[in-house]
Amino acid sequence: MKSHARKTVQNFSGEMAYSSYCPQPLPPNPNIEIDTEMQQLLIDAHKKLALLNGLSDSV
Repeated sequence: MKSHARKTVQNFSGEMAYSSYCPQPLPPNPNIEIDTEMQQLLIDAHKKLALLNGLSDSV
């Protein structure tokens, strides 16, 4: 199954070989549609990130 999110690329060979991550170009295809459910999930995630940011400032 082909991944639509990313691909890995082999760089060099032998002892110097490594794989690197190559994301697909933006915007994604098909486009992301933000419905009311996703909008609420994004709002909730933003609130939790704001809380985490505030807590990390006090650490």
